Amino acid sequence: MQSTSTVMKTLTLALALAGAPALAQSFLFNVNNGFIPDASGAGLADIRTVETTTLSIDTLEVRVNLSGVGSGAYNGDLYLSLQHDSGFAVLLNRSGRTTEDPFGAWDNGFNVTFALADTLGDVHNYRSVLELGNDDVLSPLTGRWQADGRNVDPSVVLDSSARTAGLESFHGVNPNGEWTLFVADLSSGGLAQIQSWELVIEPLAVIPEPSTTAALAGAALAAFAVWRKRRSGLKG
Repeated sequence: MQSTSTVMKTLTLALALAGAPALAQSFLFNVNNGFIPDASGAGLADIRTVETTTLSIDTLEVRVNLSGVGSGAYNGDLYLSLQHDSGFAVLLNRSGRTTEDPFGAWDNGFNVTFALADTLGDVHNYRSVLELGNDDVLSPLTGRWQADGRNVDPSVVLDSSARTAGLESFHGVNPNGEWTLFVADLSSGGLAQIQSWELVIEPLAVIPEPSTTAALAGAALAAFAVWRKRRSGLKG
């Protein structure tokens, strides 16, 4: 007799091929001793391997938990990027840095989701978006934000810099293989530590040939019908 799990896996595959939305997959990486060198472009590269049956990314979200150590992280000192295959995104590039404020945001760390939709806006400008005053300090910043996207030298980046490296670059990319989260603290003062980061991958739907879909769906439903009939007989 086919097991419940076997029947359900078959049915799930058939429904997916028939056009049912695929479920997002999450990969959480805890970082041990993830201290970021202070005032150094060398930074910290955390490399992780993803293995999944998904062959193509539709949308990608990245969750990063970074905390300050001692006097604080000073978010305006930080640069974060994510790279995998042909995809590259600048998640954060000296947030808050403008011509009037070359030091940027002075808040202590963040626990945020970088996403393309349903966000509060551009993370580079989060202090103005949240209408924070000069005496307001976040510890940490939270919420859903658009990636910074400013793929320019952190020593000259400004709020007016072009945003050319967002999460959309991962659309259509195969998620399998190595992913690299790079973090650098580019100004002295304060110390930051990566606690964890997470990838949330929404698979790109694949539309098969109608004959393939019909055959798989028919086989799955037939197997499910047999399983239910046998199960009813056992209960009787």
